[in-house]
Amino acid sequence: GTKLFEANCASCHAGGGNIVARQKTLTTANLKADGYTTDEKLSNMIAKGVGAMPGFGQDCAPKYACTFGTRLSEEEIVTLAQYVQIQAQAGWAST
Repeated sequence: GTKLFEANCASCHAGGGNIVARQKTLTTANLKADGYTTDEKLSNMIAKGVGAMPGFGQDCAPKYACTFGTRLSEEEIVTLAQYVQIQAQAGWAST
């Protein structure tokens, strides 16, 4: 998960933060407040995007809502979701 996060997420979410929308961090409290309490919900958000965050899924649409970079497989998205949940629970201490 670390390499996937660094390659696809860290430019905006380094250390669990958010440089675009500072109030939308990847802390446990914020994830819970926004309804991302399971790997499935978080995976869906990563795949489809939300707000200013682009989607990274293979089936992301419409195109303007999706990353211009490499799209991720479903397995990679689940790995990212699990990584984010683990790091959030640890307070992003190891990043």
